[in-house]
Amino acid sequence: RVPATPARVAVAHWSQRAAPQSARPEQVRAAAMAVLVHEVGLRSGELAALTPDDVDLAAGTLRYRPRPPAARAPSPAVQVALSARARELLRRWLEVRAELVEQTPRTRALWVSLRANHDGSGVRRPPGLPLQPTGLRRAHARAVAAANVALAGSPGFEPLPRVAGPLRPDTR
Repeated sequence: RVPATPARVAVAHWSQRAAPQSARPEQVRAAAMAVLVHEVGLRSGELAALTPDDVDLAAGTLRYRPRPPAARAPSPAVQVALSARARELLRRWLEVRAELVEQTPRTRALWVSLRANHDGSGVRRPPGLPLQPTGLRRAHARAVAAANVALAGSPGFEPLPRVAGPLRPDTR
């Protein structure tokens, strides 16, 4: 039996929440992002740089460019195999994303905003705009806060970290 680390608990929780067809968009997005961080080890900048073209569900692969914090030159693209769970969550997210970008059809980012917002000058922005690394980190922090509330009181509960880094595998 594999030990139930906080990362495994988090990914399992979000995957379970995203499973029903009635899952809210934020649940599907949180689960898809968490599984990529946990299984592939992606950082927020690498997540933000992804486009739907980087996901090949038929082949079960993801292509991305590693962006180590101290790297000066861009790294070559890497292609990794996706687990069945990652493929299913990404398939679900792509369905949700398609609805969100109807008002912003030129959006190329894989991860997009869920709700209308405004910029600093008060101009309203529609949902479906690209999330930058800071927005991804904020979305993750909101998902963690909700997961911690939902999991509180369960046997062996340890609050999940508000940053995505601890979800990454130790191999990177």
